[in-house]
Amino acid sequence: MRNTVKVGNKDNKAFMILSALGILFVVDVHLGNSISFLWHIFPYDSFFMPMFAFISGYFFRSRHIETWSSLYRFTLSKIQKLLLPYLGWIVFYCILTSLLRHFDILQIGAISWPDLIQNILTVGTSFSFNDPAWFVPLLFCVIIAYCMIRKLLGRFWDDYAAMAVFAVVQTIQDGFIVPRVMGKITGLNPAIILLSLSIW
Repeated sequence: MRNTVKVGNKDNKAFMILSALGILFVVDVHLGNSISFLWHIFPYDSFFMPMFAFISGYFFRSRHIETWSSLYRFTLSKIQKLLLPYLGWIVFYCILTSLLRHFDILQIGAISWPDLIQNILTVGTSFSFNDPAWFVPLLFCVIIAYCMIRKLLGRFWDDYAAMAVFAVVQTIQDGFIVPRVMGKITGLNPAIILLSLSIW
């Protein structure tokens, strides 16, 4: 019997294995490469985040953007499945951390709620050990932005249009946004940040 892979099928074993490898890569990097699984072949911290976005996009259904109302419903579902659990977890985590700190079980700095809210709305990081959660709002923004672009371009959307959009976005991001933002954070000249990005 011929073995076939259904595109976009949630039970696609190839993408399940790819997701498992991605999770292993993330854990290894955050453990200081203690496992070093395939690290000597290629540093996987340079691609595993885009890989998760790619995996998520693989299961995209065009029916989500057939009409503006379907796009609206899809956006609401992503808010319920991604953003609300993310915000709920942050509130729980901050309360738990505050209690542990109050009873001297955890020795970390106090939570600044205004800074916490600002970070969530700007860079996506939340607080201390919960910083890796920045990926959740990023994934939400990527999904919705992609749907909006596809809906706006309509029948003009194809592989060439996608390549042009992604090239423009990447150029703006690496050429202007990242150097300016990271320049402010690190105190380095944006030109130095741009040079380091080019070399990397």
